[in-house]
Parts: sequence; C-alpha cells; structure tokens
Amino acid sequence: MGEWSQHAGSGIQYAITLLIFLFGGLKLDEWMDSEPVGLLIAALLGFVGATVSLVKKYSPFASSNKSPSRSTKSDSKN
Repeated sequence: MGEWSQHAGSGIQYAITLLIFLFGGLKLDEWMDSEPVGLLIAALLGFVGATVSLVKKYSPFASSNKSPSRSTKSDSKN
C-alpha cells in the first residue's frame, strides 16, 4: 500500500474521533438534560483534539520526523 493509505487512515481516525465525542456529548445532554450544551462542548473538544493530533502527525517540525538524526557539535567532539 502507498502513501494514500496512511492519509486515508488519518482521515478515518479524525472522523471516528469526532463521532465518539459527538456521541458522548449527546449522552451527556441526556444525562444532564442540557440539550445543546454538552453536544457543543464535545464537538469543540473533539475537533480541537483531532486537529492537534493530525497536525502533530504531519507537521514538518514534529520531533518524531522520519529523517535521520543529525549530529550536533557535542556529538562530533566525542
């Protein structure tokens, strides 16, 4: 499989995360009888959490880059 499968998997993970948070918000609204509040809070938290996870995964500045580690000045002295 190619690079597209990794991106498709990330999209599916993003959607499932949002769905789980939305379902939790609906259940919270049923439990607390606070119709739109739980859903809105859960939607916001799910969106922010999924987006942060996606940015961390694909950011070129992430610490877990696949590029080989670069030697620093302290490494070259030894």
